[in-house]
Amino acid sequence: MTRSGPCSTSKNLPKQGITMAIDFPDAKFADTNGIRMAYYEMGEGMPVVMCHGFPELAFSWHKVMPRLAEAGYRAIAVDQRGYGQTEAPPNTEDYAVKHLAGDVAGLLDALGLDKAVYVGHDWGAPVVWNSAILQRDHVAGVIGVNNPYTPEIPDDPLKLLREEWGDEHYMVNFHNKGPDHPDSSDVKYNANVEKVFRGLYRKALFKMDDFLKLPKEQRVLTMDNIVFNPDPPGEFVLDDEELAYFVDAFTRTGFTPGLNWYRNISQNWRDTKDLDKHIHVPCLMIEVTDDPSGPPGCTEQMRPYIQNLESTVIQDCGHWTGHEKPEELSRIMIDWLDRTYP
Repeated sequence: MTRSGPCSTSKNLPKQGITMAIDFPDAKFADTNGIRMAYYEMGEGMPVVMCHGFPELAFSWHKVMPRLAEAGYRAIAVDQRGYGQTEAPPNTEDYAVKHLAGDVAGLLDALGLDKAVYVGHDWGAPVVWNSAILQRDHVAGVIGVNNPYTPEIPDDPLKLLREEWGDEHYMVNFHNKGPDHPDSSDVKYNANVEKVFRGLYRKALFKMDDFLKLPKEQRVLTMDNIVFNPDPPGEFVLDDEELAYFVDAFTRTGFTPGLNWYRNISQNWRDTKDLDKHIHVPCLMIEVTDDPSGPPGCTEQMRPYIQNLESTVIQDCGHWTGHEKPEELSRIMIDWLDRTYP
């Protein structure tokens, strides 16, 4: 999957602001799709490109990358557009999924790679699923972690969210109160960076059996019950070094670029609603038991659109799979990769 050609990466730069004992590579850089993207790589062999979510970084894969490299794969994790050491364009519309998919495809071009297996968690999942539609020539396969492919959205997703859950639902709230609003999530998050991570990065914020038994009004996901809960449930999943890495990065960049991904969900729907939604490469969906964004059974909606599809469920795991269950996540990925691309 490698072709000849120059790589447009620059010299490695030091890791951001802190000294770490964690084995994580220095950033490299490539010019792609009109931006300068930071990426991090370990190992040699078939390329596996990993895309993170919100609020995450390429660093979110730091427990998975060494295992992939040891298994004979070239593990490449990216700071996606607006995150970490990758450029952050100024306009909300710059974060539409067509641009995000173009960033990863352009990185492969810069590295002289024809194709890669794409892996995505949280917001990284829509990037990799849609890359299999928008950038078919670059995608050898897809692994979705937690968040499923959602081809059957009958109307503007923002409209549907507002009708179902109201204005306080966190994704609707991001739209109602833009980055310049004094009561916006941007302002609140930027003023409470460490609190955001201490509130969010919890093991099984929601045990699904308990969550589904709650009255509907108590199942509305808001900033108060997710991020700013004074007594957040679940075990904190970051150690001191990991927390420092995230806090340092988001103190520098702020949260607005990441929030702008959410502010493009209506445009993403319009850009893709009339496309052929069938995916023609091998895919693996990794569900978990305790994440409302990808509960057990979420794969079933995907099967009419993906002929070569496997799924599995990680037990006793919430949203932060790479931190909660890195050994099991890596094992599942490597087993599928070894069988699918012998």
